[in-house]
Amino acid sequence: MTSITTTKHGEARMRQRGLRKTDPELILEYGTEIGQDRIMLRGRDVDEIIRSLKKQIAKFERLQTGRS
Repeated sequence: MTSITTTKHGEARMRQRGLRKTDPELILEYGTEIGQDRIMLRGRDVDEIIRSLKKQIAKFERLQTGRS
């Protein structure tokens, strides 16, 4: 991930929206591009990420316990 520089105004808006400093990086990495200059993290994006991570966790659990 790349580091994002925010202005004081941007930081204030993030606080108003309840966003943490690392949230914009996640949105940029996993969100869907809407138009030319907007990226949105939609519910279906989050669902897809969660499914993918659950599959990875299951693979690690299988390796940890030696099950196939």
